[in-house]
Amino acid sequence: NISDKFLYIDAINNPGFSGGPVVGLTGGVDKFGVIAVVSGYKEGRETITDTSNGEKTDLEVSYNTGLMKVYPIKIALDIISKNPNGFELNKNATLPTILNFLHKHTNST
Repeated sequence: NISDKFLYIDAINNPGFSGGPVVGLTGGVDKFGVIAVVSGYKEGRETITDTSNGEKTDLEVSYNTGLMKVYPIKIALDIISKNPNGFELNKNATLPTILNFLHKHTNST
C-alpha cells in the first residue's frame, strides 16, 4: 500500500510545505539531489490541564511534533510516469483520500 511507504525525518514543517522537495546526498560527498517529497508533519495531541486545580480536562490541543512525513522520490516519480497528465481531484480532498486514489489508479506497491 502506497500510504505505508513513508518516512519521518527530523525537520520543521508548516502548512504549505506539502509537495516540496527534500534534498540530501545522492552519492559521494558532494552530490545532492531530491530524495523525497514532503507530505505533512506528525501531529501530536495533548490533554489540556486546568491550571487552577491541576486536573485534566476533556479538551485536547494538537501540535507539530517536529517530525516531517515524507515519501521517497521513487514513489512520486513512479506516479508521475504512470499518470503524466495528472489526476482530477476534488479541491477539498484530504491526504488520505488522495493517497487511496493514487493507490487505486497507479497499482503502486
